[in-house]
Amino acid sequence: MVHGAPPAYLTGDRLVATATGTLVIDADSGALLAADRDGRRTAQVAIGRGAAQLVHDPDRGIAFVTDRMSDRVAVVDVRTMTIVGSWRTPVEPFGIALTPDRTTVLVTTLADRTLVALDAEDGTERWRIRIAPGTRGISVAPDGTLAMLASTATGTLDLVELAGEHRVASVPFDTACERCQESGAFVRGTGTVRYVDDHRAIATFQRSIPESLLEMRVGRYGGGSRPPITQHVAFFTFSTDPAKPGVAQKVARIAEHQPRPIAWDFAHDTLYVAGHGSDSLLQLPGLSKDDSAAMESSAADVLLRPTTGRCGPDGLALSPDGELVVWCSFKRTLMRVTAADPSDLVHTAKLVEGPPLVASAYTAEQHLGLQLFSSTTPLVNRENALACASCHIDGGSDGLSWKIGKQALQTPALAGRLAGTAPYKWDGSDATLAASFATTIHRLGGNGLDKAQTASLVAYLQALPRPRVPTRDPDAVARGKAVFENAGGCAECHGGASFSDGERHQFASSLEDVDTPSLVGLASTAPYYHDGSAETLDDLLRGGGSVHGMFDPGKLSDAQRADLKAYLESL
Repeated sequence: MVHGAPPAYLTGDRLVATATGTLVIDADSGALLAADRDGRRTAQVAIGRGAAQLVHDPDRGIAFVTDRMSDRVAVVDVRTMTIVGSWRTPVEPFGIALTPDRTTVLVTTLADRTLVALDAEDGTERWRIRIAPGTRGISVAPDGTLAMLASTATGTLDLVELAGEHRVASVPFDTACERCQESGAFVRGTGTVRYVDDHRAIATFQRSIPESLLEMRVGRYGGGSRPPITQHVAFFTFSTDPAKPGVAQKVARIAEHQPRPIAWDFAHDTLYVAGHGSDSLLQLPGLSKDDSAAMESSAADVLLRPTTGRCGPDGLALSPDGELVVWCSFKRTLMRVTAADPSDLVHTAKLVEGPPLVASAYTAEQHLGLQLFSSTTPLVNRENALACASCHIDGGSDGLSWKIGKQALQTPALAGRLAGTAPYKWDGSDATLAASFATTIHRLGGNGLDKAQTASLVAYLQALPRPRVPTRDPDAVARGKAVFENAGGCAECHGGASFSDGERHQFASSLEDVDTPSLVGLASTAPYYHDGSAETLDDLLRGGGSVHGMFDPGKLSDAQRADLKAYLESL
């Protein structure tokens, strides 16, 4: 049993406090940055755009950083800020953590859907297991027996045994909510989880009610006092009684939108949660007292607004002197939060922002689009309850089918699929991206974007990289390509660089006309079809789902279907 705060290296993050300041990985520029206590940069080293998380071994002076686009863990000597190692991983590493003895580095990968264990000295792979889609965050229990994994694509947390057979057990989030829409709730995690001791952990999630769209006024969603998407924090307690194993869970609804960054102040028994989309900070004292009513009554919210622009908090850390440090990802600055009276954060908080640490890799137009896409704003929803990123994390899809009018329409993936694929919407009813944004924002209950804002949103979304694809057998992919172009007849409509002919077709379907969707990133966009009626590619290729007449699945052998699936997952 660990007494005191768990070491920070048990959980990966964007931001880590050190004895001399902070280390932060900036996904925008791809730089690992070292800063002093005043938030001024002291050194930097290039890792790669999209770099996701880091952990820091303070005794060795080493940081391990996941380089998402280059499939490696970069090993950095933070005393000299030089890369001293580069360890290969499965495709698209994201989450990272060290075991308590700091001999093993654990890494989650998104495209290949693996948890891989690497030797912390030389990067030798020790073991790997298959994990749930969308798994990002990882936190290791202080006693080293378990790791908890958090996904953005499922409604569960996964517990992994770190010894033996590495068995996995799923723990579902509790969807009950007193002040929310009730029926048909779906949960999507934020990818954030953190152990606070051997038997307690914290995670955040988003709760969605796709069915509620039918009931919103004037065909809009997001209006009224009960929006269809709400944000929550869950507190898990694991039984210590072998005769009564189990997990207890308490859930609180919070105002922080996209509540990804969290930090726990052990000395003051206080949890901090920041809203990436709402620029807000929640303080929840009394965590160990297990008294939800007392915690809620003493909760405090503070806006994290820089002197200019938006913050976009994407990392929290506690400095050795107990001050809270925030990574403002939009400004690429560090903000220190101090309070004359820590128990009265609302009235005594002081925000001290440092200078920008690094330049953005986006153009000014693209960067404005990033902020519009990620932030809650009346332009998108008048009540600041929804953002584009609510359903499109990283430009992807939440995998849910929302009731719009009389149709159930799945959230479409955006990254890598917009340029050259007009018209837009599942039925091709919007000729341009500008028209598509206007239609969507009207349904979201927003005031709308002007021409410059629309252009910036287009520029940002078109700058997003194509989704990474999983590792597949090259021979199977080559055979599948031949099936795609010949026996399957797929290339007749899904041709060109975008794998779309830009035409509308009529099939046996709930839609009168069906726009040909791009197939880019198909492996990461389950379920399939406009209504999500085909749960997997296997279902689709066997004729499952609600769309019929697109191809004849009976013409393909099992071997051809397997090869075609491998090819489709490589796009």
